Amino acid sequence: MNKHFFHILWGLLLFAIETSLMAQGDPHPKHPEIVRVSVDTSTQRTVIEWKASISDDVEKYTMFFDTTDILGQTYPFPTLDTVDGNTTKYTYKKEVTTNKSRSFTVQAIDSSGLKSSFFDSHTTIHLTTDYDSCSKQMLLEWTSYKGWGGNLVRYDVYFRENQDSYSILEEGGTKDTTQLHLNIFDNRSYCYFIKAIKNDGTYSFSNIVCQNISHPIHPAWINAESASALDPDSVKLKFTIDPEAQVSSYQIFKATGPGKPFVADEIIRDVEHSLTYTDPVLSTEKQYQYKLYSLDVCDSPVTGSNIAGNIVLSASSEGLLASLSWTPYVEYEAGVEYYQVYRDINRSGPQPLEIVVYPDMVFHDDLSEFDPEKFEDEICYYVEAVENSGTLGDRGSSWSNRGCISVVPEITMANAFTPNDDGINDCIKPALTFIPKEYIFMVFDRWGSKIFHTEQPPMLDEDPCSYAWDGSIKGGQKVPEGVYVYYIKLTTSSGIEVEKTGEITVFYP
Repeated sequence: MNKHFFHILWGLLLFAIETSLMAQGDPHPKHPEIVRVSVDTSTQRTVIEWKASISDDVEKYTMFFDTTDILGQTYPFPTLDTVDGNTTKYTYKKEVTTNKSRSFTVQAIDSSGLKSSFFDSHTTIHLTTDYDSCSKQMLLEWTSYKGWGGNLVRYDVYFRENQDSYSILEEGGTKDTTQLHLNIFDNRSYCYFIKAIKNDGTYSFSNIVCQNISHPIHPAWINAESASALDPDSVKLKFTIDPEAQVSSYQIFKATGPGKPFVADEIIRDVEHSLTYTDPVLSTEKQYQYKLYSLDVCDSPVTGSNIAGNIVLSASSEGLLASLSWTPYVEYEAGVEYYQVYRDINRSGPQPLEIVVYPDMVFHDDLSEFDPEKFEDEICYYVEAVENSGTLGDRGSSWSNRGCISVVPEITMANAFTPNDDGINDCIKPALTFIPKEYIFMVFDRWGSKIFHTEQPPMLDEDPCSYAWDGSIKGGQKVPEGVYVYYIKLTTSSGIEVEKTGEITVFYP
């Protein structure tokens, strides 16, 4: 015979005996009436209170509590405890269980051992909480207080934050058994209990539930240090982050130009106290703006940085004067102190050229001072924005895109020479302002036959007669005096073609 069946059988037998005795004029003591069962909020133990039996002969009271088996069936355990007949209050010596409510009942026993019938049991309130970290709200759910029937007026929900005093969450109470606590703050402790109230003022407390709302600490600041054009189609970003921050998830927000809305972009995990990120873009000749936000556990943005916006440099030329202008760098936490202009000739790498004090953003470069034949026709420039001192994190430094000009070579050609090998004016070749990407220099006689050809541009660091016409034809024989025709064609690095033709007079003094 299993335990469950035994308890059912025992209950039926007691019921049959009590029914029979009542029919004969019941000699048993009258049952006590339970006033309430409640949790002592200071000890978390259940207290049972009852009105004494109206019978004269009551020697003791026995308490029982119900439990639920795995099949969901409820049945009484054996005796919980027994107290003296003059007692009407009992504290259950174990703390309230954390997973369910419990029902209690009391039985009176007289000096002859006769027992009263059972009065309706009362059931404790059991409270649970469920915190939603995304919506920052606490859901409270509790079991109904059972035993007062329709005399239950309401439930009051009490809470406290950290070590503050308890206060009612919502004035007026509720007859529902759920309640939402909104606007929960991070890194605080919240405690709750429920107070059930009967129409005569009797009350019952639930268990107390406390929950620590612990979240990683967000940075107090994020500093956008730079947004530099890394190559024609990428921008390199650098951020420093408050070293006290504990969050590790961040998100890039991107705008496609000044005044455009910022749109959520890449999420980056496992970030510590600095972040370097390269953003692929269509062209660094367009300005983009960025912000970095820390993310909470629900990937919602919390703390944001200042804006980082790349510099867009434009370069043009007229003759040997290069003109530069650029957009302002946006936006250092301490502001821009100055712009450093760099020049790159012959792809040897950018070299410092000039400092332009903020807020000026224009510079002109006079190229006439340079030895022209030492340089290719394409000259490139960069601008670096340097942050003022006193910033959070490292001092910012951001580079613009590359702005290049192509100076059209000017061709200067003498119209006569004397190739008599006396060391004076023995050869002829054009003078160019810059080294072209492609070059052709040819000489023809008066019948149109080509007598000289080279594709090597003249260089000042070469022999003056290298790649020049020295008045000879194949075999080394000198041409006779007379007029000859030359043809020169140049192609710049940007694809511009320049042609020049003319006459050369050869004579021998």
